[in-house]
Amino acid sequence: MEATSASVVLNLRGRGFTNAFALKGGWNDWVEAGFLTEPK
Repeated sequence: MEATSASVVLNLRGRGFTNAFALKGGWNDWVEAGFLTEPK
């Protein structure tokens, strides 16, 4: 799954997005760690 995130980040950076990062452990690990997210 992380390989997919990395390929998306590379694609975005190739299109000029400089603030794109792959989350180690994915979205669920980010949320479980208590990091901030924006509401839907």
